Amino acid sequence: MRACIPVSLPLTRPLLPERGTLEALLSESFAQGILSNFGPLHDRLEQALSARLGGPAVLVSSGTAALTLALRALLPAKPSGEVITTAFTFAATLQAIELAGFTPVTADIDPSTLCLSPEAAKAAVTERTVAILPVHVFGRLCDFAAFEALSRAYGLPILYDGAHAFDCAKEGRPAASFGDATALSFHATKLFHTAEGGAVVFPGENAAATRARMLRNFGLQGEAAVLRGFNGKLSELHAAMGLAVLPLVEEERQKRLAAAARYDRAFHGCPGLTSIVSPNGQYYVLRLGPPFSRDAVYARLKSAGIGARRYFYPAACDWPAYRWRLSQTACPEARRAARECLALPLYGALSPQETGRIVQIVLSCHPGHRAVRL
Repeated sequence: MRACIPVSLPLTRPLLPERGTLEALLSESFAQGILSNFGPLHDRLEQALSARLGGPAVLVSSGTAALTLALRALLPAKPSGEVITTAFTFAATLQAIELAGFTPVTADIDPSTLCLSPEAAKAAVTERTVAILPVHVFGRLCDFAAFEALSRAYGLPILYDGAHAFDCAKEGRPAASFGDATALSFHATKLFHTAEGGAVVFPGENAAATRARMLRNFGLQGEAAVLRGFNGKLSELHAAMGLAVLPLVEEERQKRLAAAARYDRAFHGCPGLTSIVSPNGQYYVLRLGPPFSRDAVYARLKSAGIGARRYFYPAACDWPAYRWRLSQTACPEARRAARECLALPLYGALSPQETGRIVQIVLSCHPGHRAVRL
């Protein structure tokens, strides 16, 4: 059996508050004996995020729950149907569509942004389509104007998967205020996190936001279940982590962007290599074409104990769980991106020496690396 190579530099490290800060918040919950069911810490965090993200935020237990909840809240009269989404995304996007009772349909991406192509989404619309679910890939924002036009033309709600896009904005307007709703992930790997958690942000108070609050709590109104909901609540323990982390986000973002700039300076001008930097510092991704082999670079980094990730690989239309019912000829741009993208370690504590080590390993995979300027 092959021995596991220990990871010396992980893909990311969670942003951790001072233990004293977290313990002080938890002491409030312990003193009141409230650990869940919409306690004071939960409500404080929900209010803070609503003010920050541009609309009412509905906290839930995970990013997957956020997507599922949003679809159910936006489509209360639709027991079935197809939701168009991108073929270049994480598994949770398609899984949430199925958990909400709908069928995922994948469409191709815009090769310049790696986000769902509005033209490809339009071509995939049929009489069975009930919603469109674009993803802000690596924090790069989708074409809001084009999807708004699609929404008007076909009467379809637009739900954005904003798992990578916390605090992102378009022309000074929070990204989460566009569309009919935006689902966020607050997993520990994200810039802002609650260890595990998520939220749905609506552009304003409306019937869908009201339904979402009921759906996350078993669909209860009083003591009766009036909607077919589920348990999607965020606990006080997770809310405490979120309240402790939130004030640290901006400093962490600046440190990540500084590390990304170090990468960019070192990789500048290297043939076959294009960098993608999340505007919020969530990810640093290389797109590796000839003469590089993405998988060879990945293997070299992995053998050195560096936690790079082929992100997203394979394309969704090639996942074993879905390929038997998704087109095997569609989505060439998504498949190409899945073969070429590699996320490098990025977090605030990543030192110049560590980024330098990673750069040297990547460039050593270039056939003419001796001629590449470091």
